[in-house]
Amino acid sequence: MARMAKLILFLIITNIISAPVSAQDLPLAAAPEANAFLDVYFKHKETFVDDIRVDEIKVKNRKNIRAVAVKPINAIPLHTTILLDISGSQHEHANEMRRLYLEMINALPLQSVDAVRLIYFNDRIRDIRNITPSRSLLLKGLDNNRFMGDTKLYDAIYYACRTLTDNPESRKVMIILSDGSDAGSSKSIEEAYREAIANNIRVYMFMIINERVHYWFSLGMIDLGYGKQKKHIERTGGKVIMVSNSETAGEPFMQIMDEWSHLKRILLCVDTYGKPASGLKISVSRKGVKAYHPSTPQFIAGASSYNDSD
Repeated sequence: MARMAKLILFLIITNIISAPVSAQDLPLAAAPEANAFLDVYFKHKETFVDDIRVDEIKVKNRKNIRAVAVKPINAIPLHTTILLDISGSQHEHANEMRRLYLEMINALPLQSVDAVRLIYFNDRIRDIRNITPSRSLLLKGLDNNRFMGDTKLYDAIYYACRTLTDNPESRKVMIILSDGSDAGSSKSIEEAYREAIANNIRVYMFMIINERVHYWFSLGMIDLGYGKQKKHIERTGGKVIMVSNSETAGEPFMQIMDEWSHLKRILLCVDTYGKPASGLKISVSRKGVKAYHPSTPQFIAGASSYNDSD
């Protein structure tokens, strides 16, 4: 009888110890059915929320998709491509462009596993610094550049997206320093940003204009293509920031890096074959908390329930 009582007590204690383990605490191997993911950050008003549980996440209007795990992705390498517009339209902003680039490189929290690529573009696209974690090499990237020629912005975005496809397990970010105009690209704005969305690349554009034009923009007198860029860039999970100098860009850039540090990777199970439609939305059952993420899930190659056919 005493032995039976001890056995019952042991089972009760074991059950109590095991109870707090939740889905996001389990290793990836414990959720083999996960075959896609979204990189998401959560906010309540202006505060990041980092303790979201998988049972709080609901996939809207997609019965064949469910969240199976949540994992922080701070340890995943950050791969960044910086696109620098050196076309003639940016000639008057050349000094601000250089200063802003240097301040961004100095502010980036680069670790040995991280890497940055610098690409110049006007009517040509040139890799100035191939992917490297070396801050000193990146700081030399502005040597001997001349601001002239047309602006093949969309071709440059499309090309830059292709340079980031080799790193599927990284956090992929594109930073564009430009006025947002395009002249002569063979790719459309839709094609350029569709490539970013398909490869889980967050795009951030710093539109650099002078103070006088910035004033007109603030009064709603001119648009400068801001609305068109904003519409497409926000679908990648990124933002468009209008700035007149490097000082006005500093705070938004720090906020962007804060978002990167709070990203979570939501692992998804897709029960039916083929890729789900774009426009995927998730919600959180916790009151007031919103999820911010790209709309297209990224598939994990080789997952058991994923088939590349339609």
